[in-house]
Amino acid sequence: MADRRNRIPQVDLPEGVFDVEMGRRHPLKILLVEDNANNRKLVLRLLERLGYQAEVAINGLEALESLRCQSHDVVLMDLQMPEMDGFEATRIITQEWPKDRRPRLIAMTPSNTMEVREACLVVGMDDFVGKPVQVSELVGALKKSCPLGEPAAPAGEQPQVVRSEKVAEPVSTLSSPGSDLQDRGTDGGLNPVAWEGLLAIMGDEDSILDLIETFLEVAPWMLRDMEEAEKKGDLKGILLAAHYLKSNSAELGATRLTRLCRDLEKKAKRGVLNGVLVKLTQARSEYERVRRALLEVFEKNSTYER
Repeated sequence: MADRRNRIPQVDLPEGVFDVEMGRRHPLKILLVEDNANNRKLVLRLLERLGYQAEVAINGLEALESLRCQSHDVVLMDLQMPEMDGFEATRIITQEWPKDRRPRLIAMTPSNTMEVREACLVVGMDDFVGKPVQVSELVGALKKSCPLGEPAAPAGEQPQVVRSEKVAEPVSTLSSPGSDLQDRGTDGGLNPVAWEGLLAIMGDEDSILDLIETFLEVAPWMLRDMEEAEKKGDLKGILLAAHYLKSNSAELGATRLTRLCRDLEKKAKRGVLNGVLVKLTQARSEYERVRRALLEVFEKNSTYER
């Protein structure tokens, strides 16, 4: 019998999780503004499975350039990006385009706090979805959107600023990715529940292998960027790299690495360098554990030269 350890399982999704006709019945021109390569792949795949093709910008400056060249009905806006972040881009959009001629602005934010969501509304965001993006949340936000010139969503459907916990998207039961991928709590590892959600979004193993490949290419650079920034006392450099690596680690279920990057991000936001080097050492060690687990998954599932 073939060794199934660390094989990516197949899953039959509940009927109706992805409405492939939604894009035809509810057409929208969508601009995705996201600097993180893996985040872009994940959201684009999710939109594709709903029947949408989106344009892409990698920061706020590119988003403004795109909107000045052609109209869009919806902008999915990341908040923390280099060059120009989502907050500044939104301020300019709301100043440059009147309400009835600008797209619906949907923030994509990993933080579900009242403070962040209030900040989104203050600068002119119309709605928000969490990160990693969940199917039902994105569908709900898109359903409240409409092509330019058509009536806006009823007032009762406008976003509410509430405190809530992110709940995992329901998917059908599937086998564990393998003993080496079990969440080991404080010992790190890859969380199989996160893999279920990722598979539900991506839909096939090749798409997940592509995410793994990108992560293994980018993560070492992010760690090096943080280490160099720590030597220079560059808090902004630490913040940007930690935020980037945190997001990708969360998508792949690297729970402890995500937590360490979140701690680094918080320290940088507070202007605290004390303890950063210790956290960086722990993050690099944890990345090596994650890398070995991901390489095993990659090798056992790759059936062709990549």
